[in-house]
Amino acid sequence: MSSLILPSNYMLNRRYIITDLIGQGGFGITYRAYDTKRNIYRCIKELFVNGSSSRMNDYSVHSLPIMGFSFGDLVMRFIEEAQNLSKFTHPNIVDVRGVFQENGTAYMVLEYLEGVTVASYLKKQGKMPVPMAVEISMQILKALSIVHGEQMLHRDIKPDNIILTPDSRAVLIDFGSSRLFDYENNENHTAILSPGYAPLEQYSENSPKHPSTDIYAIGATLYHMLTGYQPASSPERIQNRLPMPHEICSEVDTVLSSIVMLCMELKMEDRMDSADELMDILQSYLHSNTY
Repeated sequence: MSSLILPSNYMLNRRYIITDLIGQGGFGITYRAYDTKRNIYRCIKELFVNGSSSRMNDYSVHSLPIMGFSFGDLVMRFIEEAQNLSKFTHPNIVDVRGVFQENGTAYMVLEYLEGVTVASYLKKQGKMPVPMAVEISMQILKALSIVHGEQMLHRDIKPDNIILTPDSRAVLIDFGSSRLFDYENNENHTAILSPGYAPLEQYSENSPKHPSTDIYAIGATLYHMLTGYQPASSPERIQNRLPMPHEICSEVDTVLSSIVMLCMELKMEDRMDSADELMDILQSYLHSNTY
């Protein structure tokens, strides 16, 4: 196993015993850990920047500045993320149980979710049945309605960040790119994004940010679920037309296909304004179609 990863049986915060690795991303390593005080498993997310952070022999983390931010800045943002997430108690939003600093970095304690990501499902199955894809989208939109109500954007909705649990929940995870937004001011947001799911405005640090930024990502995720193909990035779409979902998959009708493409309009003002608006549209679609 990589030396970048904390070993099994390593104890954090005099409470959490690392059992195994869940995954690694650009800004973190996620572990499954046993909570010795509550006698249950937790998910522990460690702030560890790929290409910038390194693991010392004593397991502490040493990190160089990245994108103009000191690692201390990133730690404070990570703690802010945990504090923002702890506001939410919703079945479709991952539940944050705490945050602490140790080993020169920060750790977030989250509920441990059994299940698979939408990305894993698609890798195995290719695509999703239409009703399942729409239902997952509806659940994530319910989560987004709550998040946007707190003036927050997720900014990284994609198949990797949605977990499907055995009790048929779709849970939105990884708020590491989330930021507060202001309808009146175009605050600079670092351009961290996932090509294929990020709209054009997300490629610029000082462009307007709005709930429709997340609407694009929901549409792109629904596109992938329905067709089995990740859509082209928004900059690529300026030059090359993106096929509509019904042109790829015959099970998708033209109405749903048009809804998806409306979510993915390149100009943010041409998309739906809110998660609630898109939920209403999809609800009307479901009422008029039986599967």
